[in-house]
Amino acid sequence: MKEWIPAAKEQLLIFKSNVEPYLQKISTKTFELYEESKSTIGPHFVKLQEVACPYFQVLFIMLID
Repeated sequence: MKEWIPAAKEQLLIFKSNVEPYLQKISTKTFELYEESKSTIGPHFVKLQEVACPYFQVLFIMLID
């Protein structure tokens, strides 16, 4: 059992060094996508909130009464 532990550790290190650049690229692309979608969709949510706010206020008043 002790013979295969160093070999497994070496294989794990090789796997980690091969996968790491892909993980960095994925995380960078994910962050870029998040920022882009936030800047694109954000103004639409603000408009929606401005339009819907009076209706929610009326609904809230009706629920309280």
